[in-house]
Amino acid sequence: MAPQHLKEKHLTLRPLAERNDLAAFFSVIQQLRPHLRDLDTFVNQVCAQAQEGYTLQGLSWNETPVGAVGHRILTTLAWGKILYG
Repeated sequence: MAPQHLKEKHLTLRPLAERNDLAAFFSVIQQLRPHLRDLDTFVNQVCAQAQEGYTLQGLSWNETPVGAVGHRILTTLAWGKILYG
């Protein structure tokens, strides 16, 4: 049985597609990509990349944004179908 302090913690990974979700994770993204300084430019870039199959996932600890990962599925001559992140 897990200790009580671990039972109260919740780690969640979910897709970020809506503007309010992207805005909530913008400070996390800025730590990973410091050249991104403007929320609107970031949202527009994610939306444009999403048209090409890009997905951005947000990691939350007790609903506090703590991490993010972007990925897409590609098919290449060298490796076939791959998950690129």
